Amino acid sequence: MTKAKGSDLSSKILPKQHTEFIRLVANGEKQKYAYSLSYPNKSLSSKTCEVESSKLAKKYAVLITQEQERLQKVITDAKDAEVVKAAINGILSQAEVDKKLCDIINGDLIRITAVDAFGKTHTNEITSTLSQRLLAIDLYNKRFGSNAPIKNKTEITGQLKYEAPTAEQLKASKEKLDNAI
Repeated sequence: MTKAKGSDLSSKILPKQHTEFIRLVANGEKQKYAYSLSYPNKSLSSKTCEVESSKLAKKYAVLITQEQERLQKVITDAKDAEVVKAAINGILSQAEVDKKLCDIINGDLIRITAVDAFGKTHTNEITSTLSQRLLAIDLYNKRFGSNAPIKNKTEITGQLKYEAPTAEQLKASKEKLDNAI
């Protein structure tokens, strides 16, 4: 006998066959077949299996539902873990990023792997387009600062002399301009 888990009946002890029946029905087996599997040593008629399985299903409906929910959560958690693992594996090192950018820039075949919402992995090979190549070049240059403005440092040494023009020099310049026009 085993204890029922996760219900109001958790304090009650269930026969091993009943626990097995609950597990099988929660896993999607037909009640009649689950009953026959739960009592393998008995020679049971089809009608007996049908009647008794119906009684057990009604008696343990709450536990069957809870077990189905628990199994669904286990499946969901496993899929989530697989998606997270795929995402973590999808994070590239700097060297891998550089390699992929170079592959795009050179027009090489690129293998793309993605995981869909159901956890299924899909892989395709593509060749980059011209616009993708240009974007890759731009990104590659940005990563290494090639697009950064050049910083020029200019130093002025010595002294600058400024002398204001005299009135005669201004008059001479004005006459030159008037004659040129």
